[in-house]
Amino acid sequence: MINSKTRTRINLDLLTEVKEDLERLQQQTRAASIVEVIRRAYSLYRVVAQHYQNGGKLIFRHADGSEETVRLVEFEGINNSGKK
Repeated sequence: MINSKTRTRINLDLLTEVKEDLERLQQQTRAASIVEVIRRAYSLYRVVAQHYQNGGKLIFRHADGSEETVRLVEFEGINNSGKK
């Protein structure tokens, strides 16, 4: 069966420490590959961007119950159309 979605191959030029971090994340999350880690990160980034676009905030709740609003400057000023 042929996948109906077109795929594009990309090459990344990463610092060694970034590759090592990705490998650690792969082990910690039991991802099948570094590519899977990157796909998951993309999915999360996309959800956060959509949330910001709809006027939401990103808030972390710590183990002690305290909350911290996370500022992501790349999303500041995004309006409902997704444009800055």
